[in-house]
Amino acid sequence: MLVTGIEYTLGWARVLRYPSDFGGDGPEFTTSVFADYASVNSQDPDFDGRKMYKFGAEATYRFLPWLAASARVDRVVPNSKDSEESFNVVSPKIVLKTDWLSHESVTFAYTRWFYGDHTHAEFPNDLVAISSTTRCTHSPSAFGGNGRSAPQDFIVNKIAARRVKQVRMKRGLRLSGFWSPRPSRRLASRTTAARRPTRTKPSRPCR
Repeated sequence: MLVTGIEYTLGWARVLRYPSDFGGDGPEFTTSVFADYASVNSQDPDFDGRKMYKFGAEATYRFLPWLAASARVDRVVPNSKDSEESFNVVSPKIVLKTDWLSHESVTFAYTRWFYGDHTHAEFPNDLVAISSTTRCTHSPSAFGGNGRSAPQDFIVNKIAARRVKQVRMKRGLRLSGFWSPRPSRRLASRTTAARRPTRTKPSRPCR
């Protein structure tokens, strides 16, 4: 796996006041741009050859000794093989400080995620994604009779197929001696608990 990144930050008060010095004891407008890139080589065909990258920008304006406003925008591409998994993130922030040059700060931030049609969690959080995706049901007539939308069906089927493949890979490693055949106590307790009958609550329609 190859991972690389770059970031560039510029304080415009220093640029505009050049050649005079600026010590930070005044209004300041700061901008930064950044980008991260990763490529994967794996025996798993779902991950082999996958490219992942993220880029964005952030701007911060300190107009009072105790108050600053900031905003950040991110574009995330977790899978180059499926553009529908890409998503965007917008994060406005308010920063409170005691003085121009103080180091402590209190930040109030709000983050908004704009998901793609195939955006989903990766392992090991994919089981949580299945649970949250299938917990909410709709009328069968609205989504083809299965109670889920087409993007939800795609996510559930893709994650389920990936988990089956991971189990098969673990079994192969166990047989070849690379995987310990002794289950841990935690795994044994989970297996015992999984055999117990559980009560399932009927799903409720979304509001």
